[in-house]
Amino acid sequence: MARPRQPLIDRQRVVEAALEIIDRDGLEAASIRRIGAELGVDGTSLYHHFADKEAILHGVRLLVLQESHVGEPPAASESWQQYLTRTTTGYRTSLLRHPNAAPLLAPTLLLRPFSLVFRDRVASKLAGEGVPAQLVFPIIDSAETLAYASALLNPAQKSARERMTILPDDGVPALERAVAASPRSPSVVFDLQLQALVEGWSAVLQHQAVRT
Repeated sequence: MARPRQPLIDRQRVVEAALEIIDRDGLEAASIRRIGAELGVDGTSLYHHFADKEAILHGVRLLVLQESHVGEPPAASESWQQYLTRTTTGYRTSLLRHPNAAPLLAPTLLLRPFSLVFRDRVASKLAGEGVPAQLVFPIIDSAETLAYASALLNPAQKSARERMTILPDDGVPALERAVAASPRSPSVVFDLQLQALVEGWSAVLQHQAVRT
């Protein structure tokens, strides 16, 4: 019998099937056996293409991030503030699109190879525009923390009023007014938070420049 021209198992399709399972049934459901069944093959055959399940899950990480163009190089016309804003927003978008995969995308797990290269691009952009070396990682870390916390604390994207029910006898009038006045769109709230973070770091840099 002649060999098939195309491999019976496509690596990209394996990763996509794993993500489909995670999106539908949760991270714990994405076993080797389940992924194989999704593809109509014996799960053990996946080991001919991936070293282990973790290798498949790493492929899922890359797929989710690349869907939102996280890790793309900065455009020549972008400032570091614009690049950081774009990449941070993309990271949050990835988390919101695939909330069940969020544990795979925690900043502490986004290591090698892709995310180190991505972070290196951000670091290079900041350093290239004169950000002091001692502030480069704190800036990156603060942006990642904001995006990850924003997505995990409000995965359903509820408004402030929906998230924080205040009763008349709670006795918190200032908070009640603040919640009522808050933008209804969680994306607008996040954009404001990210703008404040970026402008805050810019102010820190300007202050340091004046002092020196």
